[in-house]
Amino acid sequence: MMKRFISNYHTHNNYCDGKNTIEEMVIAAIDKGILHLGISSHAAIINQEHWTMHESEMNNYLKEISIIKDRYSKKIVIYSGLEIDYFNGLGLNPLAIPYIEYLDYYIGSVHTLYAHNTGDFCFVDESREVLEQAIDRMFKGNVEYAVRHYYNSIKEMVVKYEPTIIGHIDIIKKNNKGNYFFNEEEKWYKDIIVETLNVINRSNSIIEINTGGIPRYGSDCLYPSTFILEEILKNNMDITVNADSHSVEGIDFYYDEIYTIVKDIGFKRIMTFTHDGWIPYKL
Repeated sequence: MMKRFISNYHTHNNYCDGKNTIEEMVIAAIDKGILHLGISSHAAIINQEHWTMHESEMNNYLKEISIIKDRYSKKIVIYSGLEIDYFNGLGLNPLAIPYIEYLDYYIGSVHTLYAHNTGDFCFVDESREVLEQAIDRMFKGNVEYAVRHYYNSIKEMVVKYEPTIIGHIDIIKKNNKGNYFFNEEEKWYKDIIVETLNVINRSNSIIEINTGGIPRYGSDCLYPSTFILEEILKNNMDITVNADSHSVEGIDFYYDEIYTIVKDIGFKRIMTFTHDGWIPYKL
């Protein structure tokens, strides 16, 4: 049997936009041979969205994770987490901050182009049309400014908070199929990536490889792109592998393929999170 990954720290459930219960996700992970599973619902945000938790459910969520941790402790190690949004100029989602001390880890993600001076915003992973309108409205149509704004948010988040895991670092490309907005091969884009990785490399945060976009949008939506993975390796930085699972079917999606990809790029290990911190998993 081919050696494969044994962890997934990016999972969603029916507390947010996932299809299954926490327990169903845990059982699916056990069936797939996953040994370390993180539960990471989208934390409640101000002006709640359809994909986030309700603020009133946050305590129940943590209690349920605790119960299920104990129930399955002989079969799998479960970690309590949240995916927490960062907003440029504002900071980490304020509704989530009080809960961080009760978590084993959290994923810091940027889903938003946010102008804190006006309050205008756009979720970068919505439709292409919505993103295009936002770039026209907020950045006078200048795509490079919008992309810089996104990656500046990543850098700010890392400097201020050092989240355990940085979620889908280049999700800004989700609606860029066919280089609709920009070309990832252009120098200005690659320079931004290098600058961002330099900031991350000075922190304790780990970048995830995220396979969650592939079932819906194809292999172009592997986060991060191969170029970024090569830069990560060049800078002797570590990675972890997550499936951004929204259902039991996606608990280990694309893991066999990713194992081959990261080995071919040259990675010798990925990092596995434990209660003692990050430990290497040899490839």
